[in-house]
Amino acid sequence: MNVGVIGTGAIGLPIAERILNNGFNLCFYARNKETIDYFQKKSGTFKSIMELGSDCEAVLLILNTYEQCFECLKELLKTMKSGTVIVNSTISPQETRVLYKICLDSQVDFIAAPVTGGVAGAKKGELTVITAGHKEVVEKNRNVLSAFGSNIVYMGEDVGTAAVMKLLVQMLVGINTAAASEALTLGVKCGLPAELIYNTICSSAGVSKIFQNRANTIIDRNFSKRGTIDILTKDLKYCAALANDTACPLPMVQTCCNIFQAGQNTLENTSEDFSAIVKVYEAWANIVVKK
Repeated sequence: MNVGVIGTGAIGLPIAERILNNGFNLCFYARNKETIDYFQKKSGTFKSIMELGSDCEAVLLILNTYEQCFECLKELLKTMKSGTVIVNSTISPQETRVLYKICLDSQVDFIAAPVTGGVAGAKKGELTVITAGHKEVVEKNRNVLSAFGSNIVYMGEDVGTAAVMKLLVQMLVGINTAAASEALTLGVKCGLPAELIYNTICSSAGVSKIFQNRANTIIDRNFSKRGTIDILTKDLKYCAALANDTACPLPMVQTCCNIFQAGQNTLENTSEDFSAIVKVYEAWANIVVKK
């Protein structure tokens, strides 16, 4: 089975590698020469987007923005007359429904399938894949989804529901990251050693998975993990817009969105891991961190 992948970034690259390592014929489109060379050495086949459409039974879109998904889909459907488009990107419910309608008009199957679990989960094939669409289409592609996901969650026929669920995840990621940054900043400002703060909170009722996974990266000043401040800011804007569209007041989401927007506006490198938002708090608190 030929499986196409468009989008070989921090999450897309290990997903593509999982596809290849699980016995599928990996066909991919990338613009980065190092990525192209990497997958060609591993027996992946580089193809144009239109070639992916004509040659693959399933094509994954693992892109950062809706605009990228939309443009790639238009190109893909010039030649794709059957098979399934699987959108793993984090976009809004309405944008997901637009992409589904485009595929429906072209008589191509569609699955909304945003993922959560980070780069580490992608490398291990342990992502949670949040799916929505026609159930028979999801089941038909379960073997593809299982190549990179250990937990395939089905939300229902409405493709927008998968996007809603992913935004709930991102909402909590953002809020918990901000909370972790605030706890560390206040503790350090009060004279507590950062390592002692980390170890104590990790054995307390106040711990979260985000704190466990990200507070140590803050302490080590290693912001090389992904996703990025840019990506999480985009996702939090989606969360705030969804709250507004549904007349559901969510003050924590709006505050968190504003904090990340401040980071995007003021930090030198917004392609660092989203835990680098702590730098905004440190600047506000006049804390100078020695690297």
